[in-house]
Amino acid sequence: MYGNGLSTSRRAVVVAATLAAIGVRALAAAATGCERTEVLRRAEAELAAGDPASAVADFDRASMMLHAPDAEMGLVRAYMQGGEYRRALAFGAHAAGAHLESASAAALYAWLLRIGGQQAVSDRVFREALARAPSDPILAALRNAFATSRPVAGAALLDPPHRMAPRASLRFGDSGLPDAARVACSGVAFDGGRRAWVPASVLQPSRPWRFWVRNGLGDTREATLEIDDDGGMALLRISQALPTSGFDVVAPRAPFAGSPGYVAEYATSEHGGAAWPWLRIGFFGTLSGDGGLRQLGIDVGEGPHGGPILDSTGRLVGMALAGREGRAVLKPFAVPAGASDDALPEPKVEASGIAMPPRVLLADEAYERMLRIALQVLVDDRS
Repeated sequence: MYGNGLSTSRRAVVVAATLAAIGVRALAAAATGCERTEVLRRAEAELAAGDPASAVADFDRASMMLHAPDAEMGLVRAYMQGGEYRRALAFGAHAAGAHLESASAAALYAWLLRIGGQQAVSDRVFREALARAPSDPILAALRNAFATSRPVAGAALLDPPHRMAPRASLRFGDSGLPDAARVACSGVAFDGGRRAWVPASVLQPSRPWRFWVRNGLGDTREATLEIDDDGGMALLRISQALPTSGFDVVAPRAPFAGSPGYVAEYATSEHGGAAWPWLRIGFFGTLSGDGGLRQLGIDVGEGPHGGPILDSTGRLVGMALAGREGRAVLKPFAVPAGASDDALPEPKVEASGIAMPPRVLLADEAYERMLRIALQVLVDDRS
């Protein structure tokens, strides 16, 4: 009963107390786990309902309960659905770097880089993830998608928590999107999100079609055909204005040949699933033989096109159309009334009195603009 050890009875008491404490902690952990699961479920529902702000709050709450990649990937997607590409990209880098064990976090980060025009970095992130997890099914699906010029997220790539597309939301009393609706082309939101320009060559049916447009945030609206052909462009009127945040400002003049620019377009698809647009970066071409239109000069692959084109300062200059021999051309938008041909943004004047040229838009900033003005154009062309 004496010495360095405890008596049998005291040892039994200590063991019982320890087991009780472990049981309490296990029960608490289980309760926290159940609560966290419910918080994650609610956040996904909020994204589906088009409420990214509430989803951010719930994903953040889940991440504080447990530092795990699922909640962090949810935050990335909620930032994207709120139009915050730069924030999503930065947090996606954190999730992929802090959770090297999660191939899904790396896959989502690689996708975000690729859609924003950073293909070289995307490829590196993907290769490093594949070296760590060569048999991962999400990475296998990503490899198959990346084998195409304009990937479409499908099957396993659309599962949470790594879902590589926004959640679509159709509100304001619009009727539901039919199963037969397909993504026919891209379009450009303008006029404060009340109208959209789309390629006329795609939307010239022999029978009435139904139309919808959807931006990169998943906001979906019904639309009606207002003008069937205006110099290669058709005009749709949107049932309820899409939020463009003033990013649909038209440049007062066409960009110079050789100056940098941005184009964003969606992959066409036989299903009407929501998607993020694909940004392409390059330099504007010269005049072409297509009715005096300018060669786009930026590699956007094959048509039908319809995506918005921004100049280096982030203003709309037109939309991409299919030209001859498969080369895309720039269809300029009309110069705003009252703007002079040589008008430019007001230069920034430094304290020294030296006028600085307008700031060139960075690629991630251009992509944030494109999320709101680049549109999926969906049609139901059933007879």
